[in-house]
Amino acid sequence: MNQAVSVVIPCHNAAGSMQRQVDALLPQLEETDELLLVENRSADGTRRIAEEAALRDARVRVLNAPDKAGANHARNIGAARAHNPIILFCDADDVVHSGWVRSLRQVLGTDGIAGGSATPVDEEGRRLGPDLGLHETFGGPAYPLGATMGVRREVLETIGGFDESYAGGHDETDLAWRAARAGWPTHFVPEARIDYVQRPDARSALQQRRLYARTSIQVWVQNPDLVDQSAVSLRGALNGVRLGLPLGIKMIRGTATARDAARWGWALGVLEGHLRYRVLGRPPARVAPPIPPAPHPAEPNRPCA
Repeated sequence: MNQAVSVVIPCHNAAGSMQRQVDALLPQLEETDELLLVENRSADGTRRIAEEAALRDARVRVLNAPDKAGANHARNIGAARAHNPIILFCDADDVVHSGWVRSLRQVLGTDGIAGGSATPVDEEGRRLGPDLGLHETFGGPAYPLGATMGVRREVLETIGGFDESYAGGHDETDLAWRAARAGWPTHFVPEARIDYVQRPDARSALQQRRLYARTSIQVWVQNPDLVDQSAVSLRGALNGVRLGLPLGIKMIRGTATARDAARWGWALGVLEGHLRYRVLGRPPARVAPPIPPAPHPAEPNRPCA
């Protein structure tokens, strides 16, 4: 017998994309499943679209996450309010493929945490590179993309939710590493595929990769027992910025491609991470709130509860 799933989507200014994701998910859900749209400080029509989806389908619930900005906060609100033993996470700007829910449901019937595969695409759905699977960094355990992953509720009840101190990436790394410490390694589910929409312009690509590189140093510093301590260095970070200066000049001139911007953003982010978390300061305190046992399933479906 299939166990019920709760799909959690953090939603911030997603009015232009979230309907595609909702439309891709609903045909995959069974009667006892649910889709939780967690509205997080949006300034566009995200809330309206989410509430309309809830009115059309009783399996959709709309939750508010107003206390702080960030996908991790929204995911934690969704996980805490989810009714079912299997919790799946995806994003509002991507699109899951057919069979995404079924594949993760099957694996998470017994395993604790799992990650799917992702096809990088542009906004028109055109492939931009090879498929992505589980990731590894600094010699630590394999971890999933936050945009295509799932976890059994008892894992979150044991280790806590996503660490909300991570801003811009590696939150799923931290979660998977905490799960691995507790005895739940991440399992790869290649059939759980998504179209992984990439940043369309140089400026947004630079910002995304800068934050992702910065948080890579955060997770490295916070987990000395799991990583290769010689994997990165301040000297290497300085050298990366020096070698990347031509890309920075292209950014200033407005001639950089999104790929150029991503490479320059990575160099800047690694250096920023060293300065922020090792040289001039320390990583922020962990903010991984406890996830309580599931609430009573009879909770009514009210918009923006």
